[in-house]
This record gives sequence, C-alpha cells and structure tokens, in this order.
Amino acid sequence: MSPAQRAVRAVKGDWAPGGKGWIIPLIIQLAIVEVATVRGFDYALGSSDAVQRLGRVERSMDLELWGLAFLAAVVLIVFGMVGRFYDPQIAGHLVLAGLYGGIGWGLMFDLQGNFLLDGIRTGNGLLVAGVIFHGAYAFGTASQKRRKKLAAEKARLGVGLWMT
Repeated sequence: MSPAQRAVRAVKGDWAPGGKGWIIPLIIQLAIVEVATVRGFDYALGSSDAVQRLGRVERSMDLELWGLAFLAAVVLIVFGMVGRFYDPQIAGHLVLAGLYGGIGWGLMFDLQGNFLLDGIRTGNGLLVAGVIFHGAYAFGTASQKRRKKLAAEKARLGVGLWMT
C-alpha cells in the first residue's frame, strides 16, 4: 500500500454498514417488536374515548381486532426468533409492515385539505419506522434463509466456494 493510499485510508476510516455483527440487528429487531407489542396491547385494551383520536383506517375496524392483528404478528416473530425459524419471522414482519402501512397511509390521507399538514409526523413515522423497518427485516430474513439453503445445497453437492 502506497503512502498516499495509507493517508486516504487513515482519513477515510473503515466503517461500513452492516457487517458480521449480530447484536445490533438483534437489538433493533427487539426494539421494533416491542413497539408493535405496545401498539397491539394499546389497541386491544383501548378505551372508547380514544376512538375519537383515531384515523379513518383505524376506525374502520374494532380496536380489539387491530390489537389482535398486531399481537398475532408479534407472536409469529417471537416464535420464529426463539425457535430459530425463518418463515414465522418473515410472515410476522410482513404482517406488521402491512398493518403499519395501512394505518400510516390512512393518516396521511386524513391530512388532505390540511394546508399546514398538521399531524404529518404520525403518519410519516408509521410509514418509515413501520413499513421500512419491518419490510427490511422480512427481506433480510428471507435473504438469509436463501443463502443458507444455497450453502447447504452446495455442501450436499460437494461444490466448494472456490468453484462459485
């Protein structure tokens, strides 16, 4: 490595997103599952006066059913994490992404005609945090499952990494 390359490397740093660490993704996954759990219990145990503050999409179905949908998705994810199963985690994250997406878009549509966009943070937060995070975990878990399946198939066939 030339002195110029070393200098650039020293200034540039060596951080890269992702990596092989497992603790940070686990912490993030537990955090977003905890948020979904709280939302599920909040809906399932919600009071009748809270209905006045709900968006159009949330009011379209009984709060208890929203709560059960969130909690069922959480149970799938936790079952998958504890049992180290891919499919329940993928399904649970996809369900949560769909639930958050529906509620978030509903809240955004409720803002139509509101010139100041008062309340945009809630709908935007649900869309970004809910849809993107849970969607990313579903996609990432499915990719991980596929990589493991391919590695097992290569091992079964006796194909080494040097041949790929």
